[in-house]
Amino acid sequence: MIPEHAPRSMPETQPAGSAGPAATARCPEDRLGLIVGDRVCAACGFNLHGQTIVREPHYAMLLVRCPECGRAAAVQEYPLLGRWANRWAAIIALAWLAVVLGAGVGTIAAMWGATIGSARYASFRLGARIAERQREFLLEQEAKARQTLENATPGSVVGAPPLNRNNAWVLQQEPGPEAWIEEKWWKSQDGAALVAELGGPFAALDPAAVRLVVPLALLGLAIGIVWSCLLPHVPRRRCGLVVLPLGTLAGLLYALVPDPDSSRGMSQAADVAASVIGRAGGWPAMGWIAMSAAAGSLVGRPIVRLALRLLLPPRLRASFGILWSCDGLPMPRPALGPRR
Repeated sequence: MIPEHAPRSMPETQPAGSAGPAATARCPEDRLGLIVGDRVCAACGFNLHGQTIVREPHYAMLLVRCPECGRAAAVQEYPLLGRWANRWAAIIALAWLAVVLGAGVGTIAAMWGATIGSARYASFRLGARIAERQREFLLEQEAKARQTLENATPGSVVGAPPLNRNNAWVLQQEPGPEAWIEEKWWKSQDGAALVAELGGPFAALDPAAVRLVVPLALLGLAIGIVWSCLLPHVPRRRCGLVVLPLGTLAGLLYALVPDPDSSRGMSQAADVAASVIGRAGGWPAMGWIAMSAAAGSLVGRPIVRLALRLLLPPRLRASFGILWSCDGLPMPRPALGPRR
């Protein structure tokens, strides 16, 4: 029995505007929006991009629940940088623009240089033929000079032999595409007739140039992969349209820039052959690089995503989440950890 003068315990009351456990269970969480940027779960490292922002009914806090581990992550605002926020944004934008422009210049230079090298390699067959013709001519001149000296009588005046030191040095080298050709002799030859003997400009190309198919394809794929990652805001199927104008500029350089002049009146046989054949040996290589770059732009992001899965742990993949979100894909789930 409780004395009348003893203090009586009052029933616990809830503050106004608050909800008890039962009310909390009954009140659903309000959905307020979605996570647009990249935000990493502090527990498992899962990227919360695309997850729903809710208001927790008990404390009225904004949070995001990780679909991987179920941990609640508070949505917090980061402190502003004042006037330096816009300055840093402008600096980063200019740096990104410089990277894109530099990649464009590098792409044009790579396609142009690969085309010139392919055209030179394709002219090796004609270059070897030109070196053989020069060797035959010099051997004939040497034979005539020796015959003249043998037929000369004692006391007769004999002119200088047509074979000089330069020609003697040329005779010592093996006839091939890397042999040196005397410019003075080549000007006296009919290059068009030599090409016609081989069946025309395309028939004069070296069949061994087929070996360049794989290296040129790898170059084009690398170009397409780089551009598909540099421009994540561009749909994957349209990235090839970005490579197209760069290939056009490289083709204009290849068509308009003249070949370099010979060095001291001497040129290598492959360079002489390339000037005779013209641009016929380079256009197939240019087209093959462009097609490979278009294919690389289609498969570039999937290849990079696969490489990131294999090389990086899940926690570090979140920094590259834009490569998933730009194609409307969810971030890959961690291989270990609880699933809900």
